[in-house]
Amino acid sequence: MGRALLNFKKNEPSVKLPEADAGLLEDCFVKQAENDPDGTWLIITCITPYIDAFLLSDDHEDPESKAVIARFTFMSGYYWDIGQQAGFEKYVLKNENLKYSHAILDEIYEEYSFRYPEWRLQGYYTKSVKVLDQIYNCMHMDTVKEILYKAGLDELAFASGDIDELNLLAGKPSDIYDGLSMRTLRALNCEDGARLLLKKRYRRYIQKLADSFPDMFETELNNAQCRYIKRLIDGELTPSETGRLFRERRKALEAIWCESQYEFFLKLEIKRDVLKELADIDDIYREFIEKQDMRRYIKELSFFLLDEKRRGEYDRKIRRIYRKKRDFLEETEGKYSILLPWTINDFCREAVYMQNCLMSYIEAVVNGDTEILFMRRADDEKKPFITIEVYQNRLEQAYHRYNSSCTEEEREWLRAYCARKGIAFDGTDIDFVGIPEELEELPFE
Repeated sequence: MGRALLNFKKNEPSVKLPEADAGLLEDCFVKQAENDPDGTWLIITCITPYIDAFLLSDDHEDPESKAVIARFTFMSGYYWDIGQQAGFEKYVLKNENLKYSHAILDEIYEEYSFRYPEWRLQGYYTKSVKVLDQIYNCMHMDTVKEILYKAGLDELAFASGDIDELNLLAGKPSDIYDGLSMRTLRALNCEDGARLLLKKRYRRYIQKLADSFPDMFETELNNAQCRYIKRLIDGELTPSETGRLFRERRKALEAIWCESQYEFFLKLEIKRDVLKELADIDDIYREFIEKQDMRRYIKELSFFLLDEKRRGEYDRKIRRIYRKKRDFLEETEGKYSILLPWTINDFCREAVYMQNCLMSYIEAVVNGDTEILFMRRADDEKKPFITIEVYQNRLEQAYHRYNSSCTEEEREWLRAYCARKGIAFDGTDIDFVGIPEELEELPFE
C-alpha cells in the first residue's frame, strides 16, 4: 500500500504510543474502503482501549498505493502537538472530501457513550467525524472544548477555536461567552448560532436580547433563526426592533432546514422591506400594495426610488428638461388642469395608479425625445386622471386608467388646449393601446 510517512511529535506525553501495525492498517483499509478506494481516507484500526486513526492519501510515486500522511491517536494522557491539532482540524474536521467508514464511527459513538456518559457525546447523521473531536477533548481536562462538550454544547465547542477575546481562565460555559446564561447558550447550540457567538459585539447584543426578550431563548433555535438574528443585528437594528421582528418571523423560520429554503425566505423578506419603503413614500403605493397590484412595478420602483443618489439624479434631469416649458404648458384654471412632472416619483406614482407602461418612457423624457403631461380634474389635482404624450409637437396619446379612451367631452377640451399651445391634434389618434406583453409579468429579483 505504499510507503508510510509517519512523523509524530508530542508535547511531553505521559503515554508512549505503540508502533503502528502496517499489516493491520492495510487490512482495515481494504475492509473500510473496498467499494471506493480512491481519494483521502481516515482509516480506524482500533476502537479500544484507545482509538487509532490514520489519514491516507494517494501516493504520487505509486498511483496504485496509499501513503500514510498522519496518525491521530485518541488515548487518555496522550496529547497532540500544535501541528497535529491543526492538521486534524484542517484535513479531517473541515475536509469536505474526506472519506471514512460511518459504521466504524457509529461503533465508536456507541462504545464511548456507554463508557463515559458524563461526556454527553452527540451523534451526527452527517459529518460524523465530529464525534472524534468530542472524544479527544473530553479525554483532556481544562480546555475550552472539554468544558463545552461536557455541557452538551457540541456545536459551540466545535467552533470555539475561532472565538475572539477568549477567557483562558473560564471554568464554565458562561465564562467563555461573557456571562451568557446556559439557557441562552443551549438555544444557540447550532452551526449558525455558534458562528454568531464568536465575536464579542454579537455576544453583547445577544445579552441585551436575552434581557429584554427572554422567551426568544426558551427553546433551541435552528440555523435559519440564528442567521436571521445575525442579519437583523448587522442591519443595525436596536435590540427592541430585532426582538419584535424575530417574534413575527420565528414560526416561519422554524420550518426552514436548508440554505436554499432560507434564501427563498430572505427573498420574500427583502420584498416585504421594499414594499414597506415604497408604501412610506406615497399613499398610492400603499393602496396598491394592499391590493397586491404592485408585482409588475417592484423592480422599476426600487430602481428609481429607493437609491437616494439615483433618485436625486433623475429629479434633476426631469426639472432641467421641463424648466423652460412649465410656464407655457401648464394650465390650472377651468374644469381641467395640465401639469408637468417635477420629480421621478411623479412619473412612478402616475404609472402605478394608471396601471400603464409610463415608466418605460422615463429615459426618452429625460433625453428630450418626447414629453409627458398630466391632465387632472381641477377639483382633485393630486389624483391621476389622464396621461398625455406629446411627440414632436403633436399629441400622440391621451389615456385614462388602464389605457382606456377619453370621452368626447375630454377630447374636445384637449383639442382646445392643443390649439392654445400650438400642438397638433387629431382626435382619431386617441385610441386604446394595450399594455406591452413584456411588462405583463415583471418578476421581482
